[in-house]
Amino acid sequence: MTTEVYAYDYFGNKEQCGAENDWEVEVEWLIKEIIKPDLPNIIDNFSMCLEMLQSEQEFVMPLSNGKEESKNSGSPIVKGIMVRQGEFIIDFQVMMSFGQFKKGKQIVAKMKPSQKYLLVQFSTTIMKLKDILIKLQNLQMIEDIEEFYNVLESALEELNDCIDTLQNPPHGLTFPGNNNGPIKQMFDDYDNLFESTHHQIALDITIFRNELCVEFKNLTKVTRPPWDQVDLRTGKCFAEKIKEELKEKRNMNLEQVLQSHGLQINQPSLLGNIVSRLSSESVTLPEAQDYLRRSVSFDKRVVMEIEKASLTTSDPSLISISSKLQGLKTCINNHLSNLSAHK
Repeated sequence: MTTEVYAYDYFGNKEQCGAENDWEVEVEWLIKEIIKPDLPNIIDNFSMCLEMLQSEQEFVMPLSNGKEESKNSGSPIVKGIMVRQGEFIIDFQVMMSFGQFKKGKQIVAKMKPSQKYLLVQFSTTIMKLKDILIKLQNLQMIEDIEEFYNVLESALEELNDCIDTLQNPPHGLTFPGNNNGPIKQMFDDYDNLFESTHHQIALDITIFRNELCVEFKNLTKVTRPPWDQVDLRTGKCFAEKIKEELKEKRNMNLEQVLQSHGLQINQPSLLGNIVSRLSSESVTLPEAQDYLRRSVSFDKRVVMEIEKASLTTSDPSLISISSKLQGLKTCINNHLSNLSAHK
C-alpha cells in the first residue's frame, strides 16, 4: 500500500493548497489515505460478528439457579439445559419447583421436538449487521464528502442500535409484555404444566448486558373484583387505570379516586380487613396500595408476582461479539470525529 504525502506537510505539494478548498483537500486526504484503507479491516470484523451469530454450531448451556433441593427450603429450584444454534433456541429442558406452585411439586418440561424458538434480539442484530456491511461496502466507492460522512454516521447509528439490542431487551420480550410467548411456543400442554387454579408460571428468555438470561416467575392470579378486571380495549387492568388517574388528577388522593369508582374504604383493623375481604366493594388503603404496587395485566388476566428464579448462562460467542462491536464503535467514532474536526 502506498500513502500520498499530505499537501500541508513539510514535504507536501504547496501548489495544491488554496484558501477556497483547504478544508476539502484535508477531508479528501483523510478519507482517501486514512479511512478507506481501514474499511476492509472494519468490514472483516463485522463479517466475523455476523458469522458467529449465524453459526450452525450448537451451544449447550446448563441452567441452574444455584439452589439445592430441600423439602424445607421453599425456595425456587431450577435445573436443566438450553441449546442455541444461530438465532434459535433448539432445545430447552428443565426441572423446577416453586414452593407456592402446586405445593412445591417438581415440574419436568421438555421443548417440543423440532421446535425452534427465535431469539428476536439475535435476529434483529443480524439484520442490522447486514445493513451496516452494505453501507461500509458502498463507502469504498463514494467520492462525495458529505455523502461519505452521512453514510458512515448512519452505520454508527445502526451499530449503536446493535449494541443496545444486546444490552437491553425490549418491553415486548419481557414480563408482562411478552404474554408468556416463550412457554406457549416451546411447550406442548403448557396449560397443565405451567398453570394451576390459583397460579401461573411465566418465562422470559432474553439477552441482557450481553448475557443470555432465563427467568421463571410464579404468579398468583387476582380474582377479587374489581381488581381482576382487564379492559379488553386497552389491555390495562383496574390497578393500572387507577395509577393513570392518580397521575392525571393531581388534586385527588388515592381514597378519593377509589371512592369515585364505587369502592368503600375501610380502616385497616381486624374487622376492617374481614369486611373488605367479604365485599368486592370494600378495601383498606394498605390492600389497595398493595394491588397498585404489584398487579399487572398479563396474558388477558391480572396477576401478581410471588416468586421468581433468575438464571444467567455463559454464551461464549456473545461475549466475543459484544467485545468486537464495542471496538468497532470506537474505531468508527474516531473516524467520524476526525472528519467532523475538518468540516
